[in-house]
Amino acid sequence: MEFRIVHDQAAHRFRAVNGQLEAGYIEYRQRGDDLALTHTVVDPLLEGRGVGSALVAHALGEARQQGWGVLPYCPFVFAYLLKHPGLIDMVPPQRRADFGLPAVEQTPAPPASQVA
Repeated sequence: MEFRIVHDQAAHRFRAVNGQLEAGYIEYRQRGDDLALTHTVVDPLLEGRGVGSALVAHALGEARQQGWGVLPYCPFVFAYLLKHPGLIDMVPPQRRADFGLPAVEQTPAPPASQVA
């Protein structure tokens, strides 16, 4: 199924749509310069087809473009960030502990075989 993602500002949602069919949405609240992502819903008939991931990726992309921080209240968004650690920088450092994330970006230690 092909769908496009639209930003429905009036409803505070990013929506994945195909014509009149809504495949899913992600709800948010704007909190100053932060975008609090609160809930992701995907039509049960379309689960496992990347709708949720596409919604999160789009919301994060828009947040980055606007210079907003991201507050991952939604468990799906939080899991997405854990799978894509390069995006954790979008969570403001002073808020990361609220979500159990490291306060600073952590660079993985080199394997023991590469340490001189």
